[in-house]
Amino acid sequence: MYQSRKYLYENAPEVALEYAELVRRASTPYKAKLLAQGKRPRRFQWQRELDDTAKAFESRGLAIDPEWNSNRLGVMREVLELKFEQDAHCREVLLSTTGHALAEHTPRDRFWGDGGDSGGGENHLGRLLVEVRDVMEKETKVRV
Repeated sequence: MYQSRKYLYENAPEVALEYAELVRRASTPYKAKLLAQGKRPRRFQWQRELDDTAKAFESRGLAIDPEWNSNRLGVMREVLELKFEQDAHCREVLLSTTGHALAEHTPRDRFWGDGGDSGGGENHLGRLLVEVRDVMEKETKVRV
């Protein structure tokens, strides 16, 4: 959902809407990510095929939402809210972390992750998970 939303925006051209659906229907999250990002590896045949498909759309004028960088945190929060509302097991796991800080511990993504052992990452994913967890905790207490 997150990756496909890069192409679903106000006044998006038809090519972007078609591509968003292609990304949404990708057979794995990794393939969806590869389709949605600008740089795609071409090491394996299936990667070359994905890249060729993306390039065909790009030749038709495909472009990411021009406001994507300013909207991506809100989109990720929406995706997380939906995930934990819809999946009871995931919700229970998230709520079991109450009182703990959360982080994606990785040096490979300094925006979503914490920067790994060297630190310095922004940890936006961990922060959003904590925000969603806090809201769910309050909602759970209100229902009880």
